[in-house]
Amino acid sequence: MTDQTLSADTHDTKSANQSIFWVAAAALLISFGATMFLFSAAYAKDVETLLKAPELVWAFICGQPSEYGVTLPLLLTAGTMAVLGGVVTTGVTWWRHRN
Repeated sequence: MTDQTLSADTHDTKSANQSIFWVAAAALLISFGATMFLFSAAYAKDVETLLKAPELVWAFICGQPSEYGVTLPLLLTAGTMAVLGGVVTTGVTWWRHRN
């Protein structure tokens, strides 16, 4: 009887630790992505460049050189990927706890 209780407690602790890990990973990814977006907005210094952001990122992904250099598209791409990773991690955590 004690072994079963100990086994259940160990399983609950392991599940709680995994849950905390996934929540922390999602929070870190989303905050990193938001920080990258803020840095890219500060780097751009004007609204016209920010309006061209989707074009710059697409050209960066396709390997086309940009007149603005590689820094802004790289910051935007890193920010986007981090936020998407955080959202996926949050979704996976929610999906696991739903069942």
